Amino acid sequence: MNVDFAARTECGPVRDRNEDNYLIDPNMRLFIVADGVGGRPGGGTASALCVNLTRAVLKRHRHKLFEWLADEDEISKTKISLLLERALSITHQGIRQKATERPDFDGMGSTLTLLLLGTRFFYVGHVGDSRLYTVQDNTVRQLTHDQSLAGDLSQNDTGTDNSPFRNVGVRALGVSESLKPEVSAHALGSQCGFLLCTDGLYDGVGTEDLEAYLSAHHEDPPDELIAELLESALARGGSDNATAIWVHFFDDAAQPPVEIDTVSILQQVPMFSAVPQSVLQKLADEAETRSLKEGEILFREGETTQHIHILAQGSVVLTVGGSELETRNAVCALGGEQIAGSEPRMFTAKAQEPTLVLSVTSDSLDEIFADDPDNPLLWNVAQKAAEQLAVHAESESPQTHHATSELVRPNLPPEPPPVPIRDEAVMLEEILYEREDVEALDEEKLEAEEIYDALREAGLVEGDEND
Repeated sequence: MNVDFAARTECGPVRDRNEDNYLIDPNMRLFIVADGVGGRPGGGTASALCVNLTRAVLKRHRHKLFEWLADEDEISKTKISLLLERALSITHQGIRQKATERPDFDGMGSTLTLLLLGTRFFYVGHVGDSRLYTVQDNTVRQLTHDQSLAGDLSQNDTGTDNSPFRNVGVRALGVSESLKPEVSAHALGSQCGFLLCTDGLYDGVGTEDLEAYLSAHHEDPPDELIAELLESALARGGSDNATAIWVHFFDDAAQPPVEIDTVSILQQVPMFSAVPQSVLQKLADEAETRSLKEGEILFREGETTQHIHILAQGSVVLTVGGSELETRNAVCALGGEQIAGSEPRMFTAKAQEPTLVLSVTSDSLDEIFADDPDNPLLWNVAQKAAEQLAVHAESESPQTHHATSELVRPNLPPEPPPVPIRDEAVMLEEILYEREDVEALDEEKLEAEEIYDALREAGLVEGDEND
């Protein structure tokens, strides 16, 4: 199971500032676009709050969320949907609370469209007129409904592009007192493409041309697909801010297996050259094989997944902050720094040609070496080698951290340290799923505390001095 993605936002030739925002959290497989409501003050602030607060709430409850995503029976799917609704509700109220701090922010709001990928299903959260398109079995479908007067009048799928009410009555988080988000769950096929975009993208390109392009080019590398769409919107005279995220999901199990001599390849990697044949066979049994197309991403700068990747065939280019660092050719290892710790990836690795990769988790390596009585020191040697690789990579790459750019646009606050949760704190699942046990709680007070915690975790308010 693999996910590849790309994102881009453009201010456009007319607006003097970009009030769109997007967020990608690769570890949570969470993707969000938001568009500050036009004609309202503080649209950029509202869209920044949207993406940060929503992620903060989901991240706060990520342990339960990951359990439900791993299960995905009907009860778990319901819990995930309720959690998404709760996250959007808290985000909505958080924006309204933030608006009280400055008079010129009164009435600020933002649309939001969210994609959360599970193992067998994907989940959508939606408020406003940003959109989510899906491509499955070569069929393009607009999955979200434009929450505007034009969308309400266009229930027969004739589209809203030419409606005189196109930008009238757009629903948004933070604007009105109440909120009715759309949350839904859908089956995930073995090959799926997802486009999340603001109205500046689909207005600029045109709905029919956009759907035709996705149908014809959904197998293109994500970076190229996104660049072509944004450039097309600008070339056609698009006047609004435009933002898009393209997500390509594919299941390795659906791809035909590739026959290779895994043990022989591992022997060519310096880190494993002195490892006995019996131990190499254990590594080979644990290794996952992945075929990359030209332009496909192996891993991204800022990710913290703990894998060592061995290039068995082909080559990858390494980039930092979008700048090319170097090319690595088979046979070589990537991600050795992940053995010694859980530091984020220091660069992005993208296939330059059809490339075959073997991936082994650090947990598998740990178990294999720890359980082998004849090789008690090999794991320590591997750890030392990994530490040296990490030092070498740091010395070769610019001393600039770009992890934040993978999650939010660079002009947003950096990701703050996690907020400690007190033992006596009431967790979200207790409110949603064990209400009979917490009837005596002051729910209004609890709601305010959750809003404040989410704002603080997103780095948008200062924490208490005693924290």
